[in-house]
Amino acid sequence: DIPAQLTSEGIFIPAHALTNKTFYDKSLEIEITARGTGKIHYSTKADKDDITLYGNWPKPKFFEELLPTSTQLNTKGFQAQWTINALKSMDIRDTKTVGMTHLWTGSDYSMIERAIKYGILFICLTFILMFLGEVTSKNPIHPLQYGLVGLAICMFYLLLLALSENIGFNWAYWTSTSVVTGLNLFYILGFFKNSKFVKMIFFEQVGLSIFFYVLLTLEEKAFLVGTLGLFAVLAFLMISTRRFDWYAGSISAKNENQLGS
Repeated sequence: DIPAQLTSEGIFIPAHALTNKTFYDKSLEIEITARGTGKIHYSTKADKDDITLYGNWPKPKFFEELLPTSTQLNTKGFQAQWTINALKSMDIRDTKTVGMTHLWTGSDYSMIERAIKYGILFICLTFILMFLGEVTSKNPIHPLQYGLVGLAICMFYLLLLALSENIGFNWAYWTSTSVVTGLNLFYILGFFKNSKFVKMIFFEQVGLSIFFYVLLTLEEKAFLVGTLGLFAVLAFLMISTRRFDWYAGSISAKNENQLGS
């Protein structure tokens, strides 16, 4: 055993600690146990290194400079191994670095951060439905009323963050969804008498909440599912409004089968 000091810059061994120490075949074995999260790496200039890194984090992200020669991943943790040999063409001063950092996918804060990214889309789709209802029903909606509805949706994310720290993400998500959706519907019913569009806004709020929740729980397929879902929403809006006369504010009665010459 050799006394050493572990710092943020590496392992330091005092020179006097190596006095009268002989290493078999000029090799040195180092074993380190560390706790915490963040980046951990090993840099070397040795001729050969055999490195084994293992821990109880199920989602490591290894440095791409030198990827492990073998890895084992499961729900309880990981194990990775590297074998690094110095090449003759390499300068002896070249430093080789291996290591990993922790992926935080699936944690409450990472899911909240991902949820916030969908906020603008949530507000825009709600405004589009309100605008369609305003044009078709000839019931003008004041910009301030749009703003208050959008502000209520923004409050959803503050509620989600505050509640998730006390009751967990899942309960916080659905509690915030229920409160904000109920508030918006209660407010819209006060100035919007068209029950058809109020129901559409209700189903839009609930449907988007369910869709975004599914996206947040997915990891590897989230981008694919999200893209397909957004395309489906866009297609629905375009198909629903393709015969809408924006100048007249009503559905065009023109027969689709009549083609212009």
